[in-house]
Amino acid sequence: MTNGLDFRTRQAIQYWRRAGLDVRPWVYRVYATGDDTFLLEVARFAVEDNPYEDARAGFYILNTNYGNDPADHEDMLKNKKAAAYFAPWKLKIEQLSRGDTVFLYQSGVGIIAMGRASGTLQKAAYQGDPKHAEEEYFMALDRFQRIDPPVPAAKIKEVTGANYVFRGTMFSMDADSAAGLLAHIQQLVNPRSPAGTDFQPSPQ
Repeated sequence: MTNGLDFRTRQAIQYWRRAGLDVRPWVYRVYATGDDTFLLEVARFAVEDNPYEDARAGFYILNTNYGNDPADHEDMLKNKKAAAYFAPWKLKIEQLSRGDTVFLYQSGVGIIAMGRASGTLQKAAYQGDPKHAEEEYFMALDRFQRIDPPVPAAKIKEVTGANYVFRGTMFSMDADSAAGLLAHIQQLVNPRSPAGTDFQPSPQ
């Protein structure tokens, strides 16, 4: 069992699994709720793991929640924002800082949009229902753009060389992987431009 932020331990587990040792990470996370209490999240016991999932590198892939409710997915695209709902998942949005690059990922489809986090955390009732006050945490995405065609999970793994797991709400990418993904996206949206010259967000 290891803390989600302990990427070195998670790296070591990944290394020893590749060497043939049957060791698996059981990841936990602790969130401050703002009222002198803490929320403990224990991830499911799984074989696959992304050691950098919780590292703050300035680049994130966020699931649009399409599998649970397509309305959430459409709301993110229409209002150009990154959002998550209910604890502990909504607390992921607190990790975003101004200038961070966020890739919006639709389950079963791939990355369908991207933008830069505004840095201003906002809270709202989930789908406007007052019974779920402040159950949506969101942040506006500046320089928002749709990605067409989308970048599927297999292509993301190919261009980054990382075996990401896409079932979670949001995870971080290291800068080198993000650079490869951005170059690929640039060629998709504007094939005649040199890779990486149009939209190259970087952490600020």
